[in-house]
Amino acid sequence: MTLIIAIDPGLSGGIAWQDGDGIIHAEAMPENMTAQANLIRAINSGHSLYSAIMERTGTYVPGNSSPAAVTFARHCGNLEAILYMARIPTVQVSPQKWQAVLPLTKFPPIPKGTDPKIKKAET
Repeated sequence: MTLIIAIDPGLSGGIAWQDGDGIIHAEAMPENMTAQANLIRAINSGHSLYSAIMERTGTYVPGNSSPAAVTFARHCGNLEAILYMARIPTVQVSPQKWQAVLPLTKFPPIPKGTDPKIKKAET
């Protein structure tokens, strides 16, 4: 069975993988590049067939500061470099694509003119 590593690079993201026995594991995103490399190296050890799926990022999010955007871009680049150096083939997938195949809860749109307190309670 092929080892699959899935990465959500966000600050509250994480790394999940399905091992050769079909067992799914998940961990919070390690805080620094060394810890990220160590985790990916540990996950990858002993597997000859593997691949990684990483959430595609890179679009500007209004409200984020320029320094925060640069820090996040470096973080994503670090993860890509770690996977490259580990010789793990990587595919980037948009959030819309991977979320579409999961049974995530969908909320109906909140009508315009709704009291902000009610909006917060509904989300």
